[in-house]
Amino acid sequence: MTVFFFLSFLARPSTISFLYENSIDCQALLKFKQGITSDPDGRLQAWNETVPFCNWTGITCHQQLKNRVMAIQLTEMLLQGVISPYISNLSHLNTLSVQGNSLNGGIPAAIGELSELTFMNLSPNNLGGNIPASIKGCWSLEMIDLDYTNLSGSIPAELGQMTNLTDLCISQNNLHRAIPSFLPDLTKLTNLELQGNYFTGSKGSMPASISNCTALRQITLIENRLTGKIPEELRAKLHNMQRLYFNDNQLSGKIPVTLSNLSQLILLDLSLNRLEGEVPLELGKLKKLEILYIHSNNLMSSSNNSSLRSLPASIATVGKLRQLHRLSLGRNKLLGPISDELGQMANLGLLELSDNLINRTIPSSLGNLSQLRYLYLSHNHLTGKIPIELTQCSLIMLLDLSFNNLQGSLPTEISPISNFSLSHNKLEGELPASIGNLASVLAIDLSENKFFGLIPSSIGRCISLEYLNLSHNMLEGTIPESLKQNINQGYLDLAFNNLTGNPMSLHPCDLQKQEHKKRKWHYYLFAISITCSLIILLLIALTVRHFFFKIRKAIIMDSPTHYGTQTLTERELEIATGGFEEANLLGIGSFGRVYKGIINDGRTVVAVKEVVH
Repeated sequence: MTVFFFLSFLARPSTISFLYENSIDCQALLKFKQGITSDPDGRLQAWNETVPFCNWTGITCHQQLKNRVMAIQLTEMLLQGVISPYISNLSHLNTLSVQGNSLNGGIPAAIGELSELTFMNLSPNNLGGNIPASIKGCWSLEMIDLDYTNLSGSIPAELGQMTNLTDLCISQNNLHRAIPSFLPDLTKLTNLELQGNYFTGSKGSMPASISNCTALRQITLIENRLTGKIPEELRAKLHNMQRLYFNDNQLSGKIPVTLSNLSQLILLDLSLNRLEGEVPLELGKLKKLEILYIHSNNLMSSSNNSSLRSLPASIATVGKLRQLHRLSLGRNKLLGPISDELGQMANLGLLELSDNLINRTIPSSLGNLSQLRYLYLSHNHLTGKIPIELTQCSLIMLLDLSFNNLQGSLPTEISPISNFSLSHNKLEGELPASIGNLASVLAIDLSENKFFGLIPSSIGRCISLEYLNLSHNMLEGTIPESLKQNINQGYLDLAFNNLTGNPMSLHPCDLQKQEHKKRKWHYYLFAISITCSLIILLLIALTVRHFFFKIRKAIIMDSPTHYGTQTLTERELEIATGGFEEANLLGIGSFGRVYKGIINDGRTVVAVKEVVH
C-alpha cells in the first residue's frame, strides 16, 4: 500500500503537466495571464503549473464537465493589461466578471465565440474602442454591464439579435447617435441603462418605439442629448415599468397625462429638462409612487387657480400618493400657497419646493410629517411666522427657509438638527438659549435678519458646529468666550452687528482661510437647494463599487450568480439600516454618515453613505 501511494505521488507532477499541455482551457487562461501587465497584489501568482488550474484564483470549473472552465471572476484586483482574445477558447464559459480593474485595449472581437456566456460584467475599466458587432455570437447573454468602460461609437444593430437579454447597462461612456431602433426586439429586457452618453434619439427626440419593450421595469436615460416631447405612447404597453429616469436632458413640452397609466411606477425623475405647463392632476393615480423629481423645469401652477392645485393639493389628497417618500419641485414657476394636504403624506422624508413663486405662510400641517428629514423652502415669497409645529419633526436633519419674508422670532423649542438656514428673512427677537441644545448641529445661518440682544453663551455647547453666520443683524454685547472652541472647526461670521471683543485674535492668514471656508460652506448650505444635486441624499457603496455614478440612483451589484443589478428606494435603505439607527452607524465624515445595511434577506452586508451635496 505504501508503494502504491509513493508511485501515485511521483506520478502527480507529470499528470498536472499533461493537463497543462493538453487542456485548451488551461492554455487559454495562461494566455489571459500573459495579457495582464500589472498585478500589484499578486492575485494571479497561483496561476502556474504547481496548482491545478481549476483551483486558480477567480476560476470555477464545470461540475459535470471535467477541467472545463465555466466562470472567471477577477473583481476589484487592480489588474492592468488587456483581455486576451484567447478567452474565446473557453467554450463553456458562462460568467465573465472582471469589473473594478484597469484593463484597456478594447473588447476583443473573438468574445463573440462564447455562445454559452450568460453574464458579462466588464465595468468599470478603461477598455475604449467600440462594442464589437461579433457580440451577437454570445446569444445566451442575459446580462451585459459595460458601464464606465470608455466605449465610443454607437450600439451595434447586431445587439438586437440577443433576445435573451434582461439587463443592458452601457452607462457613462462616449456612445452617440440615435437610441437603437431594435430595442423592441429584446422582448425579455427588464433593465435598460444608457446614462451619461451622447444619445440623441430618432431625429433628436426620444423614440416612441421604446414603449414596445413590454418587459421593461427600469429605463435610465439620464444625461444624454434627448430633445422633443416625452412620447405619449409610453403608457400603452409598459405595464411593468417601475422606474423612469429621464432627467438631465433637453426634453420639452408638457408632462404627458398618459404617464398616469404606469400603475406600477415607483420612481419618476423628469428633472433638469425644459418641460413646461402644469403638472397633470392625473399623476395622483400613481398610488405606488415613492419618488417624484420634477425640479429644474419651467412648470407652473394652474392659470385658473393660484393655490398650487396643479400638484401639491392633488397628490396629497387622501388616498393619493400616500407612499411618496421624496418630492422635489424646486426651480420651477409654481405660484401660490403650500397646500395643507401635504401634511397628510406620512412617509415623506424629503420636501423640496425652493426657487419658486410660493407665497403666504408655511402650513402648520407640515409638523405632521414624522418621517421628514429634509425641508427646502428657500428663495420663495413666504410670509408669517415659522410654525412651532415644525419642531415636531423629530427626524429633521436639514431645514432651509432662507431668502423669504418670514417674520417673528426663532422658536424656543428647536429640534435636534444638523443644518439650518434662516438667512435673508425679517426674523427678529433674541436668540434663545435653547440653541445650545443642538450638540450635533453642523451649520447655522441666521444672517441678514433683525435679531437683537446677546449671543447666548450656551452656543458653546454646539460642539459639532463648523459654520456659524450671524452677520447683518442687531446683536450686541460681548462675543462669548465659548465660541473659541468653534472657530478652529469651521467658519464664523459676526460682522455688521454691535458686538465687542475678539476672543479669536485672528491673523490675516486666518482670515484668508475663513474666506475659503465661507465659500465652501455657502456651497454646502445653498447649492443643494438650487441644483438637482440636493436630491441625491443617499448613495450606496459596496466596497469600491463605482462611485460614483453621478448617479441619481444607488446601485448594488450582486455576485455573478445573481445575474443582475438591484436598485434600492429610500424606504428600502431605511429598512436595511434599521431606520438609520445609531447602532448601525459605522462612521462620520465631513460630508455625511456611513451606516451598515443588510439586504437580500440577510445575505448581503453593504455600506450606506448618507450624503448632502
